[in-house]
Amino acid sequence: MLNLAKDGASDVELRVELGCISDDLWYRLIAEEPEFSRTVKECKLLCQCWWERFGRTHLIAEKGESVNANIYTFNMSNRFGWASKQDVKEESKQSIEYQRKIVD
Repeated sequence: MLNLAKDGASDVELRVELGCISDDLWYRLIAEEPEFSRTVKECKLLCQCWWERFGRTHLIAEKGESVNANIYTFNMSNRFGWASKQDVKEESKQSIEYQRKIVD
């Protein structure tokens, strides 16, 4: 598993290599087997490292090789949760009025 992850393999590729194991089994093994869980975490780190290194070396076209920056960003967003910074400012000018009636 670690060798595949070092080449940027996703969880799906790892699961196929392990015999096409199901989502249920994959997540059960992560929850119940500490060594498997540690290995999966290490695989995720190695995979992300591969993709970041790929981006770093290919976005600069010194070697004559380059990658489409939009496709790379889309890939990283889907794989690792990258997101563009978005400032969201919510303003509301609504007010709530209420009346209270006291009954003896």
